[in-house]
Amino acid sequence: MADDGGDGGKEEGEKEEEGGCKKCCFACLDCLAVVFTTIIACCSSTWRMTKEFAIYPIKQTFVDSADALSQKLFPYKQGVKVPYNYTEVPSFKFP
Repeated sequence: MADDGGDGGKEEGEKEEEGGCKKCCFACLDCLAVVFTTIIACCSSTWRMTKEFAIYPIKQTFVDSADALSQKLFPYKQGVKVPYNYTEVPSFKFP
């Protein structure tokens, strides 16, 4: 009794095996994880393509139209455009 160790008669190299129900549940959870990951990836890519190829061009059309209307109605807001020339920029040289 003293050398029993309280392990309930199990040997050192013996492990408790998982039941069939537990393995089946883990397999179903793995399958569900793959399915949900795929659904999320598809929805995410669909939303991104919708934003880039449908919503953004429509928004740009409205912004360009508003800019053109503003320029036509209020030409004084445009101001004088001065061309920027790189030759007019001062340069600094070390001696």
